[in-house]
Amino acid sequence: MYNIVICDDEKNSIEKLKKQIYQCRKIEDIEIYECYSGKALLKLLKSNIGVKIDAIFLDVQMPEMSGLDTAKELKKSHNSSLLILSP
Repeated sequence: MYNIVICDDEKNSIEKLKKQIYQCRKIEDIEIYECYSGKALLKLLKSNIGVKIDAIFLDVQMPEMSGLDTAKELKKSHNSSLLILSP
């Protein structure tokens, strides 16, 4: 099972990326989590302690907490996850 998180403040961007992931996948078991802010992403990761997150797609430009600020926080606790930043 692969666990992926997509964090973007625009729902259309999340849906587009999810569609691309499902079209490209060669792995049957993928769980995709959606977050619409950096704070929501951090909260999700804290509430899912024990769940290994394999990749995080993170939008750089978001209100409240930017993707870069979120990435700094992620580095403290989830540095084993692949972090992919998008403009």
